[in-house]
Amino acid sequence: MGMYTELYISCELKELPNDVENVLNALFGDGNFDELDTLPDHSFFTCPRWTMVGGCSSYYFTPFALSKLHRDHTGTLYLTSRSDLKNYHGEIKGFLDWIMPYIDACEGDHLGHFRYEEEETPTFIFYKG
Repeated sequence: MGMYTELYISCELKELPNDVENVLNALFGDGNFDELDTLPDHSFFTCPRWTMVGGCSSYYFTPFALSKLHRDHTGTLYLTSRSDLKNYHGEIKGFLDWIMPYIDACEGDHLGHFRYEEEETPTFIFYKG
């Protein structure tokens, strides 16, 4: 069956290039990957399960994914997501590496965590500027 890793992230985002915002909308919004014209040039998009970040879940954790990409009245974009997936090819690390430059935070700010199903303690995610 395979092992799952939970990912929880909550952050404010900078102004984004169109291709990045389109990918985030597919991952954390409408789930429509067919309409993506181009993918950003990053190794995250070579991972077999990259499309499952933000939308996949199992009964090893909360049995449903919750994700929201929200733009407030000032135009600021926020991302909050809890999902879990089989992280066999480093999808979570790849996602974090790809999204980090687009996060609006200060060095060391807490962004969330990830936790392998056989571990009791999560690994915290901090902003690296």
